[in-house]
Amino acid sequence: MRKSYLLGILAALCFACGCSDDSSKGSNGDNQGQGTGEQDQNHPEDPSTEKDKPVEKPDRPVDKPVDNPEPPEPQTDPCQDIDLQTSHDHCGTCEHVCGEYEDCVDGACVCQTGYIDCDGDGVCETEGACECKPGETRPCYDGDEGTENVGACHGGHQECQIEEGMSPYWGLDCIDQVLPNYEYTCDPSQPDLDLDCNGKPDATQDSDGDSYTVCNEGGDAILDCCDHINRCGSPELIHPNQIDCRGNYVDDNCSGAADDDPEAPECGDVTVVVEADCKIKDQNCSSVSKWNYGETKNASAWGAYELAKAMDACLDVVTAESNKPGLIEYAITPASDYHIGIDPKQIHIKTAMKDAEGNVLIKPRVGETFVLLSSGIAGDVHDELSKYGIEDMKFSLGGSIPEPYRTAHANQLQTHPACASGGSDIYDSVRLHLKMRAPETAKGISFDFRFFSREYPYYVCSKYNDFFLSILTDENGHPIADLDGDGDVMDEDGNISFDKNNNPVSVNNAFFTTCAEAPCGVEFLNASSDKCPATIACSGDKCGGTMCTDGSDVLSAYYPKPYTGGTDLKEQRGGGTAWLTTKAPVKPGEIFNLDFYIWDTGDLRFDSTVILDNFQWECTETQVGTDFAKGEVN
Repeated sequence: MRKSYLLGILAALCFACGCSDDSSKGSNGDNQGQGTGEQDQNHPEDPSTEKDKPVEKPDRPVDKPVDNPEPPEPQTDPCQDIDLQTSHDHCGTCEHVCGEYEDCVDGACVCQTGYIDCDGDGVCETEGACECKPGETRPCYDGDEGTENVGACHGGHQECQIEEGMSPYWGLDCIDQVLPNYEYTCDPSQPDLDLDCNGKPDATQDSDGDSYTVCNEGGDAILDCCDHINRCGSPELIHPNQIDCRGNYVDDNCSGAADDDPEAPECGDVTVVVEADCKIKDQNCSSVSKWNYGETKNASAWGAYELAKAMDACLDVVTAESNKPGLIEYAITPASDYHIGIDPKQIHIKTAMKDAEGNVLIKPRVGETFVLLSSGIAGDVHDELSKYGIEDMKFSLGGSIPEPYRTAHANQLQTHPACASGGSDIYDSVRLHLKMRAPETAKGISFDFRFFSREYPYYVCSKYNDFFLSILTDENGHPIADLDGDGDVMDEDGNISFDKNNNPVSVNNAFFTTCAEAPCGVEFLNASSDKCPATIACSGDKCGGTMCTDGSDVLSAYYPKPYTGGTDLKEQRGGGTAWLTTKAPVKPGEIFNLDFYIWDTGDLRFDSTVILDNFQWECTETQVGTDFAKGEVN
């Protein structure tokens, strides 16, 4: 057995080393048998001699099990001695590498602090890169605090959204939420409807405190179209009793539309809005049918109220205690208490001024009517003047200059520096007194006027200097210092109407326009050529009509024969201004007095008249001044 073992080893080594087939040779190299392949197949070898025969080697190697093969080289374990629970490169299993912003925790890759896999793609992003995970929702509500789940209001939800190339984010829409609605609905079948979600029924609330509820008493129509600051900037200023401002694109008086100036000029595709003017909604607030010229009651408080409406001060009559804008006082009186009274014929409401043939020469600036105040007959030559004659009227025996003008000027009337003093004797005076509270949207007032006098031109620069004054004072009748807020204290006489030389409007004023250049010299009584104040000759539309060469000038409405020269002091005389506009600031919401005066100065002859029209509130900052009226309003 030992011999067989050794032979096996030798055979194996021989095979491994590529030994030649020499196994039949003996140890001494003798050939002990040849021609093995030539044995007679029919005569097998003697079994008894089989073990003594030499081992026959095959032609090629034959795989045979080896009892004791040589052991293979040992393999190295890459994860030997590595903690698969914490290793970044071998997390959980060998060679499972975590991402750039991941740590291996308990055998799993997790995002580091400050990073998150917000979109679920297995890659950690910075924590702020994704606001949410796709499919998530969250509650939301965009209404004012305290309105959610009140009235009709409730919250909704946002959805997490994702777009290609973008990180997930919360959608902007709050789906299914209901927010407060300040465009109220008046529905009598739903009296408890609370669309603004303040816990109060919309129909009966007055959130802005302007004394107007959202719906009318029946609950079927809007009364106050803006009751909350979320609906408009100043809800307390918008209600049915408010003035209407043209050009501010706001429905100030809840009429159903923002009343812009429909005649604003256009420049290409851009609409140029003219200067915004606060206007009363209904300019046609005076009914001429109620006015009977020359009646005694016309000179009463009733008459003053009709005059206010005729010049377009269409305000509600209110009390000072109500704190509402409107007309508080109105009266027709003489200029001072020293006057005995006025004659009803000194005031008038007209729809036009006509010449003797009935041609309309002057029409209202706004609406259907205007006001006339006169130291004589308030009328035109077609009707009143022809009826009563053109003789100068004597209505009052005398009086004093009104306050505060009298005190401010030491009881003397202002005049042109080159002219004689006007003295202090005034006659046939008329005063239209209006006390009102300004709306909260008003920053000023304005009105249009035309002044005419039969003193012109013969008594220019004399003591016979008839006056028209517009006196603006505070609630207590005191002048308003620094009225226009420019830092200067205005003359404390309260007057706000001036000519182009800043003199009060009188016969000497520089706004007079006539159809012939007013001469200086001998035709001026009490004046010399070197002292004659400048006047303006009529040109273009300054007189409001055609040139006077054909006798159709507007002065013909007052004078049968307007001034054309000559020596007839009774008929061929008279001058006037074009339409002028006076503006002055007022304080929003405050009470003030506006008094219009006209009188004869120095005598009771040669009367003067003023037309008043187009009173309005100014929405913009306003300064004191008078200038030619712009354009034709009516």
